[in-house]
Amino acid sequence: MVEDETARRVEELVAKRVAEEIEKRKGEIETEVERRVEEAKRAMEKQLIAEWEIKRQEEIERQKQKQEEERKQRTELERILEENNRKIEEAQKKLVSVQLSVPKYIFDVDKGLEEVDQNCRIAGQEILADFSSEYFTTEKLSWDATCHETPTTLLILKSVFS
Repeated sequence: MVEDETARRVEELVAKRVAEEIEKRKGEIETEVERRVEEAKRAMEKQLIAEWEIKRQEEIERQKQKQEEERKQRTELERILEENNRKIEEAQKKLVSVQLSVPKYIFDVDKGLEEVDQNCRIAGQEILADFSSEYFTTEKLSWDATCHETPTTLLILKSVFS
């Protein structure tokens, strides 16, 4: 019994001592846990900020590339527009020179001036319609001229548009 009593007392003393030691170190343990948690938070924040910065830089680069591509497209469209305007001006000058160089009464004495005016408008419209094909063809104009069935009209139009 004495041994049992001694063992029980030793166990109580050990448990009491362990509880006291734990109570004493509880503050230290909590402080260490809080320090480690804060350290992990800072590391995670730092990692998230680095990832966000990388994504932000990638997005900035994508936006720059997109702007550069849009600028190139705009430049190309402006160049095409200038070329088209130049071709339109050339076609208009050609149409005006045709209208001015050949008096209306030479086209077709038999058909009358109204039909000649209509034919000139049709020829002008065909020139402008052909503008979109990168070059002007004379086939339509020559074909149109052959529809009038007068040698004068055919010869004049072929010589002007050839």
